[in-house]
Formats: sequence, structure tokens, C-alpha cells
Amino acid sequence: MRRHILLLATALALFACGDKDSGTTTEPGGNGGTGGTGGTGGTVGTATNGTFTAQIGNVNWGAQGTVTVTRNGNVISLGGTGLVGTASAYSVILTFGGATATGTYSLNYLNQSGSNLIVGGQTGGWGTFFSGGTGTATITTLTSNRVAGTFSGDAVPATAGAVGTLQVRNGRFDITF
Repeated sequence: MRRHILLLATALALFACGDKDSGTTTEPGGNGGTGGTGGTGGTVGTATNGTFTAQIGNVNWGAQGTVTVTRNGNVISLGGTGLVGTASAYSVILTFGGATATGTYSLNYLNQSGSNLIVGGQTGGWGTFFSGGTGTATITTLTSNRVAGTFSGDAVPATAGAVGTLQVRNGRFDITF
């Protein structure tokens, strides 16, 4: 199952690698668009089936278009692609293992449920399920066609090109499927 999730993250990251350069580069922790250097400004995408947002490296990110929801038994995965700031595309996948009810789920390295947060960017991929990764996600609403809650984590490099720990904060999701 973990291989499938990593493959999905890689596919989303590759899909998101098109550079929508507006003349400046906006990387996490870099120029924050209208918020200034290191700020939280810039464009945030709008999901068509709800909300899927976070701050990646202290810069706003939001899924654009339809957020993909995969529900296989007690495993729920959310996947979305959007911009960090105004120019850098990132894909975010949040997976809950053993999701049978509302509650808080560990995203830490080798947690027993397999829950994890994966972020794919133009330079590489990061994840919380790898050595040194940490995080939590809370499901506040879980029905047959809706999942909502919050998440945050420190994702560590998982692919070549990924450098340093990527902080994901203030994550929110409220998705209808």
C-alpha cells in the first residue's frame, strides 16, 4: 500500500512540475508574493469540491480544481495540486490509515496506521512517513461523502533534489466526494 501512495505522490508531483513563472521564483520560505519576503501572501488555489489548504514553508498553498479522494475500506487519501505563492507548483497527498471515525491520527515516521503526508514539488518530494518525519492530522467530520479536518507536519526529503525539512502548517480540508 505504501508503494502505491508513493507512486501516486510521484505522479502528482510530475503533473505539477510545469513552471508558471511570473518573472519571480516563489519557493517555500522565499519571496511570499504580495506578502513580501518570507511572507504568506500570493495566490492560493480554489478547490472545486471543497477546501484543501496549508502553509508550505510559511507560504500559502491551496489545491486548484478537483481534490482527488480515494476511499478504500478504512484508508482515505486526499490529493491536490496548487501553487505556493505565485509561481511554484506543489502536490499534497494526505492519507489516513484505519480511518473509521473522527479523531487525531499520527503522521509520524513508521506510525502503525500508515497515515502520512507527502508533498511533491518542482525540486523533489518530502514525506512524514520517512525517518525524522512528524505530524498529526485530525478528522473532525467523516461521512459517506465528506471528510473535514486539520493537519500539520514536518516532512523530510524522500527523493533526490529535496533538501531540508519542509514545514507544513495550518492545513485544512473540507472535501465532498
